[in-house]
Amino acid sequence: MDLNFFIIVFIVSITNLILGLFVFFRNWKSPANFAFFGVALSVSVWSISNYIGEISLGYNGVLFWTKMTFFGSFFIPAFFLFFSLCFPVQRYNNLISKIFIFLPPILLSFLLIGNTIVSGINSLYVHPIEPLFGPFYPLFGCYFITASVFSFIIFWRKLKIVKVRQRIQIYFVLAGFFLALILASITNLILPAFGYSQLGNIGPLFTIIFVSLTAYAIVKHHLMDIRFIVVKSITYFFLFFTIILVYTFFIFIFGALVFKNFTGIEAYWASMIVALAIAFTIQPIKRVFTRWTDRIFFKDNYNFEELTSKLNEVATSTIVLPELLFKFLNFLMEEMRITRGALILIEKGKIYETESIGYKQAINLLPKEIKHLVNDNKTEVFDEIEEGDFSKDIMRSYNTSLILHLKTEGEIIGFLFLGEKKSGDIYSFQDIRVLEIITDQVALGIQNAKAYGKTQKFNLVLKAEIDRATKELRDVNDRLVQADKSKDEFISLASHEIRTPIAALEGYLSMLNLQKVDIKARDEIAKRSYESVERLSTLVKDLLDVSRIDQKRIKLNKQPTRLERLIQRAMEGFELQTRDKKIYIKFQKPEKMLPEANIDPERVGEVFNNLISNAIKYTYKGGITISLEEKDNMAQITVSDTGMGIPKNAISHLFQKFYQAETASSVLSNERGGTGLGLYISKNIVEMHGGKIWVESTEGKGTAFYFTLPLI
Repeated sequence: MDLNFFIIVFIVSITNLILGLFVFFRNWKSPANFAFFGVALSVSVWSISNYIGEISLGYNGVLFWTKMTFFGSFFIPAFFLFFSLCFPVQRYNNLISKIFIFLPPILLSFLLIGNTIVSGINSLYVHPIEPLFGPFYPLFGCYFITASVFSFIIFWRKLKIVKVRQRIQIYFVLAGFFLALILASITNLILPAFGYSQLGNIGPLFTIIFVSLTAYAIVKHHLMDIRFIVVKSITYFFLFFTIILVYTFFIFIFGALVFKNFTGIEAYWASMIVALAIAFTIQPIKRVFTRWTDRIFFKDNYNFEELTSKLNEVATSTIVLPELLFKFLNFLMEEMRITRGALILIEKGKIYETESIGYKQAINLLPKEIKHLVNDNKTEVFDEIEEGDFSKDIMRSYNTSLILHLKTEGEIIGFLFLGEKKSGDIYSFQDIRVLEIITDQVALGIQNAKAYGKTQKFNLVLKAEIDRATKELRDVNDRLVQADKSKDEFISLASHEIRTPIAALEGYLSMLNLQKVDIKARDEIAKRSYESVERLSTLVKDLLDVSRIDQKRIKLNKQPTRLERLIQRAMEGFELQTRDKKIYIKFQKPEKMLPEANIDPERVGEVFNNLISNAIKYTYKGGITISLEEKDNMAQITVSDTGMGIPKNAISHLFQKFYQAETASSVLSNERGGTGLGLYISKNIVEMHGGKIWVESTEGKGTAFYFTLPLI
């Protein structure tokens, strides 16, 4: 193997190892980072051992490094299988899985010591070295292929559930690893199994594919969040390379052109001048390379000082809490290019105020979630929380990548929920540190705004309470005025209604005192006097019922009752009146008997009497029909007539007290009669039973009253 080939292999191997170390020290607690480091280390051991075996002298040395080559290759599929379980989402990361993954390469390593996989070397003088395989070499081949296939299947399944950025990362890792794996397997596993080992030295070169695609995923798609370390390494590499070039160039200039003879004191002064030049120019050169790399790799970055200064201005620009929350959140998301965010303020374990941008729904944390986050009391990064942790479940349910606590004087007053960045970057250590500083600033502003808001709220509540109390007093006064007016109207109307039958009685009785009144006239006077007394009795009873209704003192004596029988009894009391007016009254019975109704039969009888008497009073042709039917477990009774009908503008007043007494004679008939309280009493009786009453009427055609009662 020539020197150029060795340099290439060495650079690739060291690059693999450095890449693995970068990842490992980025987060050494992460199983995914550890697994990736294991893959890189195993690949480096395999590559370097393969080369050292080629240049070693002596049989034992060649055999040892050949076995070391196999030792490294044993653990490549093992660590990659473990990596597939942990990255980017951990699955089956338990003790049993680890035993299942790492036990086979450990057993193969013991078999390797016993010469059962590699038994010897074919010849020291043939290059590349051709190992002699033992009886268990096929076992190694089966394990290598099986572990690789399992890794591929696990990654393939994860592609369906991970986010877009993680899916792209997996694509690059899979492409780099499996291209290198397939090509290296052909040259170092399959062909040697058939006795052809001449291409064995080429295998390590295929790891360039893995290194290149992984490096691209790191720089372009932020694999493992080590881009900052890699970029700084690139910066210092170019700085070191530039210094070497500058030093060499100036030494050449001073030696060849200035001093001519570059020895002794001339070399000393030339070195001093070059050293001074480097000392004065290293920082400017470093800044140039830093700006260059930042412009390429961190083009979406923000200026820390400017961001904190502007957000501090926002935090102190207003003391109106909703305005402060929106301004702060909106500015933060625009500057850091974040997809969504929410501020949740808490007080006594409950949400006090929220503001969200980018979320489809407001975040309503449950009390147990608030309690857990308060007790946890640390910044939560989704990718760094282990599966099974309640914090991770909370963040997953609200589609959140980062949770920070808002604190003032050690007390947690809320949380800042942030989604992923628009660029797909994960939150770096610098991002989190900046956000922690910013949340401290805004927490103080929120506390001030809350204090102001509480003062304003107290003033508003006080004003509202005063307005409410004033309105209640005004309403009470209006009701008292109305009640007083109603009382006066009631007394006036009642007095009028009472005076009418009393005046009639006085008139009839004075006629009886006359000597010339014959017997026939006396009978007529007695009959009319009785009617006046009966009307007066009815009026007094109605007035008492109205008083009881208004004072809610009326009581119902409910009992199971057959409505059919109650209707029949009510109709019997009006047969004489209908016969005198030459109109009919009939009952349309239902096809089958209805269930009993749980009612007060005496009170419901009053309703029938009121409705039937009104129908008779204003019907001159045709008659009255009463029907009964069941609807929705309610009995619906209809009392319809073929009378004069009721004007539309009067229907809405029918169930008011004394409406009949005021307007019946002018609206419905030329007759007077009734107290004007019957429909008001009927409505209240029906409603006390849980039913309702209404009327439909067409002028000149008739009227139908409907009411419902509950069935048992």
